[in-house]
Amino acid sequence: MRAVGAWLRDTAGGLPAVFWYLWSGLLINRVGAFAMLFLPLYLTDARGASDALTGLVVGAYGLGGVAGVLLGGVLADRWGRRRTLVWSHLAASALMASMAVVTSLPAIALLAALVGIAHSMPGPAFVAAIVDVVPAA
Repeated sequence: MRAVGAWLRDTAGGLPAVFWYLWSGLLINRVGAFAMLFLPLYLTDARGASDALTGLVVGAYGLGGVAGVLLGGVLADRWGRRRTLVWSHLAASALMASMAVVTSLPAIALLAALVGIAHSMPGPAFVAAIVDVVPAA
C-alpha cells in the first residue's frame, strides 16, 4: 500500500491540494461543456430545426466561447480569480438549466451563445490560479 502512495506522490509531482481542487473544477466545467455536443441532435430531432439553423446555433455557442475567454481574462484580473470562477460556473449552470425548459428556437440560439460565454469564462481564471499555486520547480 505504501508503494502505491509513493507512486502517486511521485506521479502527481507533489502538487498542492489547491491545484487538485482547481483541476477538479476544470474537469467539471469541461464535462458540462461536453453536454453541448448533444445540442445539434436535440435541435434537429426534438425541435425539427433545419441543418442550417442548427449550424447557426452551434456557431453562436462557438462565438460565445471566443467572447467568454476574453471576458474571463478581463474579469479574472479585475474581480479576482475566485469570484470569476464562482460566478461564471453559476451563470453556466443557470443558463444550461434554462436551455432545458425553453422551446423557442431563437431563445435557444441566444442561450447557446450565452452558455458559450459562461463556459469559456473560467478558462483564464483557472490558468492564472494554477500558475499562482503551483511552485515553479
